[in-house]
Amino acid sequence: RAGLIVVSAMTLSIVHVLLGFSSIPAFLLLFGVGFSYCVFAAVLWPSIPLVVDVSQVGTGYGVVTSLQNVGLFLTPLVVGQVFDSTHTLPLSNEYSGVELFFALQGAVGLAAAIVLQFD
Repeated sequence: RAGLIVVSAMTLSIVHVLLGFSSIPAFLLLFGVGFSYCVFAAVLWPSIPLVVDVSQVGTGYGVVTSLQNVGLFLTPLVVGQVFDSTHTLPLSNEYSGVELFFALQGAVGLAAAIVLQFD
C-alpha cells in the first residue's frame, strides 16, 4: 500500500510540474492527475481499519474526513494567494506558480509516503 502512495504522490508532482512548465496539452496531463487521485483514494480509505483499533474505526474515518475537509477549505485560499503573488512573474505561464505549489504539496506527500514505507 505504501508503494502505491509513493507512486501516486510522485506522479502527481511530476504532472503538476509538467502542467506549469511544459507545452504538453493539459487534457493529456490531467489523466495523470486523475490516476494519482484514484490510486491515492483506493489505498487511503481501506487502510484506515488497518491502523485503527476496531472499536475506533468510525472515529478514524471521521478524523481523516475532517482533515480532508480542512485541506479542501484552506487550499483554495492559499492557491488564490499564490496566484496573486506569482501570475505576473516571468514564468512559463501565469499558472506556473500555482502548479509549483501543487507539485510541492505532492512532494510533501511523497516524503510522507517514503517515511511510512520504512516505518
